[in-house]
Amino acid sequence: MLLFVHTIENLVLSGQQSARAVFALVQPECIVSQNWKLVTFSLYTKVFLRSTLKYYMRWLLEDALLLRSLSLVQLQTGIG
Repeated sequence: MLLFVHTIENLVLSGQQSARAVFALVQPECIVSQNWKLVTFSLYTKVFLRSTLKYYMRWLLEDALLLRSLSLVQLQTGIG
């Protein structure tokens, strides 16, 4: 994910893409400014939040599957 952010940042800073064009590729409703620092900060924040939420949801899913497995084992063995 960070490699993705660095790639986009490099495209913007090298002048191959405008900040507005790159930002539109990532999330159109987040086009707020041509200011490099604001765009970069906003992009990092969005990618960080998105990846954190993804890992958190995966953790919750794994937890739920583990609890379900334990419940099935308890039912089958009569434990609990």
